[in-house]
Amino acid sequence: MASDVDFADNTQANTVATISFEEGEIEKTASLQWTETVTTTEGFECSDSDEVQIKFIKKPTLAINSTMNQEICEDKTTTIDLTLKGHSPFNLTYEIDGNKKTIPLTSTGTNLTFQRPELSLENNTINFSEIEDNYGCITNIDLSQDVWVYEMPTANAGPDIDTCGLSVDLLAVQQYEDSKWLYSQGTFDDIRNPHAQFTANNTGTLDLIWKETNGSCTDTDTVKVSFFGTPYPVKEVTDTVIYASKYIILPADSLQVGTGQWSIIEPAVSGAIFEDASLYRSKFYNFNTGEYYHLQWKATLASAPEACREKTHNVYIKTNSLLAPTGISPNDDGANDVLKIMGAENIPNNKLSIFDKNGKQVISITNYGAWDQSKGEFKRWPDKKLGMKFQSREYIFMYLKEMASPQSKTISQSNTRFTQATQ
Repeated sequence: MASDVDFADNTQANTVATISFEEGEIEKTASLQWTETVTTTEGFECSDSDEVQIKFIKKPTLAINSTMNQEICEDKTTTIDLTLKGHSPFNLTYEIDGNKKTIPLTSTGTNLTFQRPELSLENNTINFSEIEDNYGCITNIDLSQDVWVYEMPTANAGPDIDTCGLSVDLLAVQQYEDSKWLYSQGTFDDIRNPHAQFTANNTGTLDLIWKETNGSCTDTDTVKVSFFGTPYPVKEVTDTVIYASKYIILPADSLQVGTGQWSIIEPAVSGAIFEDASLYRSKFYNFNTGEYYHLQWKATLASAPEACREKTHNVYIKTNSLLAPTGISPNDDGANDVLKIMGAENIPNNKLSIFDKNGKQVISITNYGAWDQSKGEFKRWPDKKLGMKFQSREYIFMYLKEMASPQSKTISQSNTRFTQATQ
């Protein structure tokens, strides 16, 4: 009789026999003997015995070797590493979200693979409840494995774009918070903004990539952006007022890219002339005093597509006669300290004469308002550098401009007592 077998009660014909297994053993065979003894009336004992061969099968066991919590993308699979002990093949029963399933397993070392649609999006708990071996021995188990399934994002980088210049506002559609533009040949003002502004290093066509991330799932989409050159640089609208001048040097910028041309938008008919209409700082002359002019500098890049080909800079000109103040207050407060005749600096060979109220000439200045290179300032009156003692009183000035009749005025202002008159 096997020594590693224990009986619940070895005096009973029907009893429970239990055997112990060593590590790694999955079965044992034991010979068990039952002996019957009878005592006669004469006191003699008669006995007989019989043996039974019993194969003891160890119940199957299951162990999970994988990480307890797994994360996968919905287009991927997850593998659970199992170790089974016992007599194969086995039948393993598990349950996912109320759906019970029994599958056959032929090996003691098994990798079970799970994927959609057996797994649902987000959290799944796979509960293993029962394992049965080849002899029909069943072990009830309570093991589980959690698997989180992330939804696969669909990246949308927006429509392809043709743009003028080197900057563009992108039009990606964001699905998840963890999304961004991937670096390219240029700079993004914010790589996580689907509508980021991108500035390319050069003209040409670039593939810009928008990446969407949801957990372990990623997807990318590409937008093709074509950057076309434009005429450059071109100013914004400028208003210019001319007081009294025979010409003006126009204020456009020198083009680094493209060619330019001046034109008169208004008036429709004019005798005014551009000295060189293709020159950005062309001289504009032969206009009439009091006339309003709308000029336009049109910059063109012939190689650019139509939307990028032209840019314009508008210049508005109002030609006025001379403007002079009705008085001055030369008290060194920085306001109205000198007599400024607007437009005088544009008239060569002019002459200003100042008289007191008795008709005595105080000073005479040629080319009034022009730049005095020796003094490093404009010619103005009063001028303390001339050593003139100025008193608050009435004065008369006479301004003689080239090709015009003399004009004289008496000007008045508080604390200098100027009054105005016209000769």
